Amino acid sequence: MLPELVHHLERLGLDAATPPTARAWRAFLEGLDGLLAGAAPWQRQAVEHSPNPIFVTDRQGRVRHANRAFVALCGAERVGEPVTRLCPDEEAGRLADLTRRVLGGEAFGRVELRLGTADGSERHMLSRLYPLRDDAGEVLGCVFAGTDVSEQRREAQVLLAQRRSYERVLNAVPAPLAVFDRDHRYVFCNPAAIQNDEIREWIIGRDDVEYCAHRGFDPALAENRRRHFEEAARTRQTLSWEERLATPEGGERHWLRCLSPVFSEAGDLELMIGYGLDIGERRRTLEALGQLNDELEEANRRLRHDARHDALTGLPNRALFNERLAHTLARARAGQGPGFAVLFLDTDRFKAVNDSLGHPVGDALLVALARRLRAELRATDTVARLGGDEFTVLLEPAGGVGDATAVAERIGAVLQRPFEVEGHELTISVSIGIVPGDREYGSAAEVLRDADIAMYRAKAQGRAGYQVFNAEMRAEALNLITLERDLRRAVRQGELRVLYQPIVAVGTGCTVGFEALLRWQHPERGLLSPADFLGVAEESGLIQELDRWVLREACAQVRVWQRRLPAAPPLTLSVNFSGRHLAAPDVYTALSAILAETGFDPHALRIELTESVLLTHSQTTRETLERIRRLGVGLHIDDFGTGYSSLGYLQSYPVDALKIDRSFIDRMLSSQGSAELVRTIVSMAKNLGLRVVAEGIELPAQLERLRALGCDYGQGYLLSRPLTPEQIPAFLAGGNAVDRPEQLRNAG
Repeated sequence: MLPELVHHLERLGLDAATPPTARAWRAFLEGLDGLLAGAAPWQRQAVEHSPNPIFVTDRQGRVRHANRAFVALCGAERVGEPVTRLCPDEEAGRLADLTRRVLGGEAFGRVELRLGTADGSERHMLSRLYPLRDDAGEVLGCVFAGTDVSEQRREAQVLLAQRRSYERVLNAVPAPLAVFDRDHRYVFCNPAAIQNDEIREWIIGRDDVEYCAHRGFDPALAENRRRHFEEAARTRQTLSWEERLATPEGGERHWLRCLSPVFSEAGDLELMIGYGLDIGERRRTLEALGQLNDELEEANRRLRHDARHDALTGLPNRALFNERLAHTLARARAGQGPGFAVLFLDTDRFKAVNDSLGHPVGDALLVALARRLRAELRATDTVARLGGDEFTVLLEPAGGVGDATAVAERIGAVLQRPFEVEGHELTISVSIGIVPGDREYGSAAEVLRDADIAMYRAKAQGRAGYQVFNAEMRAEALNLITLERDLRRAVRQGELRVLYQPIVAVGTGCTVGFEALLRWQHPERGLLSPADFLGVAEESGLIQELDRWVLREACAQVRVWQRRLPAAPPLTLSVNFSGRHLAAPDVYTALSAILAETGFDPHALRIELTESVLLTHSQTTRETLERIRRLGVGLHIDDFGTGYSSLGYLQSYPVDALKIDRSFIDRMLSSQGSAELVRTIVSMAKNLGLRVVAEGIELPAQLERLRALGCDYGQGYLLSRPLTPEQIPAFLAGGNAVDRPEQLRNAG
């Protein structure tokens, strides 16, 4: 980087003997991007892939560079803004002052800052701030590198609050009380033991030798206390002895001193609790200590309870459920316990509640759901919250599959009754997996694994139901794991294929474009359609990579056809994008890069999205779609009408066309309802200024009906099957009629 920096300085006329002008500095900062881009690849990658947010400002205090962690946390739009826009208003002045000081040459190693995130929340960052210098030592900007300590801060606040609550209890005790560490140093002392606030504060971290010397007491007093401390630790028992202590007034008081050792689970001494009792008031003091012991025991009981129960619902958590299930299995294997069954419940579409109404409403719904579940079960049963919206039930005793399915049906029915939550009436359903009790299970984890498999089968069957586990389900789950492994290999080894199905103008019969369709040439199972593997791709996170591969492949292929057939009419290209892909922060950048790489005209590209993308109602999603639309790319809603109704959102998003799902086209000649729905969609689209594409046209009568309704475009086996890249040139050169019945070649 040094040669480029020197060259840039010389080009601007900057050297050690020539102080830079403001204009020259501005030009220098404008070249900062290029200079930083010249860093070694490992340096750039180390910064870019760091899990901690890192960004760089220029001398004007604007964010000039940021790594992925910063963009994911604060949003890409923060790059280019003043650094003071990154934090709450009340902290902006402090951050501005720190930035000025760093630009003046100072560096700060541990500064806690609050940064605003892209979702509107705040995160506490333990930050390092230091100057970015060129090889001549001049400060170019300010480097910020942060570590998210929000969770640690919250945990520390909880622990501090607990400690303060315990200290309030101990300070209220009228009897003298002190706590020592394993080295006989004071860690706590209440006012009844030492009334003087200054001495009580001074003594923390010191031992009795220092205390007695400080107060002028006989050194033998400290030696005697040390001997009893060591004896109590050695015998591991509470030790008591009498002690005479001179008063400031010259008198003498008699005390009963007690030391109680406290050990860790590993058997090591953790602390020693010391009590000082005025023997004359022994009864009153002992009563107070008894109350203290009760309070401490209650606090410990609460801590043990909290460690084994869910904080939100109060139900047993995963640890306690596994413990009880393990005991049940042990009794079953010994032939001593009753029959049992395990139910695994997952709330259907719970994420939509959190996304639309907020997490407080979602939490309140989980509490109400847990209460209703608990009321529906027996006292001998255990219902637990594993986390999120997942619950488990241990039925004990259970007479068999019949008892378990009856409970599942009852739970499903009772949970479908509307919930009144925070002023909202919410209706939910659950998918339930059932594992009948089997003594052959080796652990609770194995039971939960199979119950989870059965639950996902219930979801796959349409949700709001239950499935009883069988061995075939486990085999299928293993097959899915194998399929995911094979799919990752397919991406690396070039087993994926793209077919192209023509899209035809219904009115004229002319081909106007193609839809790119992904296929997988599996080495053992043959050619697989997306239905065979896209679910696995979604779950594994491969869907984003597949979407981008199809886009790049199809754009490059269409460009090849355009060069080979310059006389062919302009054609559009439709490519599917999943909702998960669209949520990726770099989707716009990646799309633009692929278009630039392949030279494909953005105005000829159509991105097809499902209705669920609109239903997220996310500001980020809307902004992403608007940026893509401004690029010139068209946006189509695929399989319209099959999901939740999204008619109210259509005017809020930059949508160009609706694709009517093939299921409605298939039934439009036999079902009056489907025919009316198709007519309604076409009419509504026309009123909104949108085009309509009909999928799955297989009969001439369907085509005629769609033409009469004014449908714009269509695709389906009647018009053409999906074609290989090798078939397309002949299709385009031969009148666009490959695989099309003779009577339709002059349609329109």
